[in-house]
Amino acid sequence: MDDDPNQGRRYSSERSSHLRARDVATVYPPATKQRSRRRIKQRLSLIFGFFIVLILACVGGITSVALYRGSESNSTVKVTPTASTVKVTSTTSTAQVTAAKNVVVKFYTALKAKNYEEAIVYFDPRGTITVNGKPLQVSLDLLHNVDKSQGPVQDFEATEARPSSNSKVMVSANVTRGDVTKLVTVTLNIEKNTWKIINTDSI
Repeated sequence: MDDDPNQGRRYSSERSSHLRARDVATVYPPATKQRSRRRIKQRLSLIFGFFIVLILACVGGITSVALYRGSESNSTVKVTPTASTVKVTSTTSTAQVTAAKNVVVKFYTALKAKNYEEAIVYFDPRGTITVNGKPLQVSLDLLHNVDKSQGPVQDFEATEARPSSNSKVMVSANVTRGDVTKLVTVTLNIEKNTWKIINTDSI
């Protein structure tokens, strides 16, 4: 049986067609594989984006906490009260401070007039007067003896009244005896709605 001369050509042609089809399949993968790769890329992008947002949120939260603590520490600075910053409480109102100052004015008015009986009325019975650095309990004799030793009160001026601790009021007064003017601090305490002198650091 003679061989067909075209058989070799057909075989060669079929082989070439098979190779071209395989190359095309290699160069251009099926659409399903492309879609699968696209989905993987999308998922990776979403995961990456999620972590970026999470990191930014954490950084923002830490910064906010730090700023809040900083502002809170600045707003809680302690202030030591001084005589000029002490607030007048409900138990020591401005009117009561003025009333206490008026008691000091009445005391020195009586003392200037040498009316010792009236002057001692403005003192608490246990009140003291500091003479030569020593607190002495107030008495008519003490008021009289101070006038003898230091000279009578010639002039005075109550300059300042301020609330102190424990519902007390301190009044400053310039007191002139002879040629000497001294700054005297008078401390008063309220007793049955009446201010009484409990101490003077001089007289």
